[in-house]
Amino acid sequence: MMFRSSIDAFLYAVRSGNGVRDVQASIGYMRNGIKRCTVQVSCDGGAGFGIEAYGEEADALFHEAKKYSEKERLAIA
Repeated sequence: MMFRSSIDAFLYAVRSGNGVRDVQASIGYMRNGIKRCTVQVSCDGGAGFGIEAYGEEADALFHEAKKYSEKERLAIA
């Protein structure tokens, strides 16, 4: 499946009905100075998704993943 952006891919992964267990996001810079974000989505039953974004889209993906993670933590508490 193709997505228009990493954000669309992330939202598909968390809304796919696979029972998301965990979302891990990291952001940093590559050696060439370009910002990179990596998000891992772990689901019940062993399914998982890895999503990457670069440049300005990396910031947007990181923000969306953290927003989702925070929402999930509040729902559990």
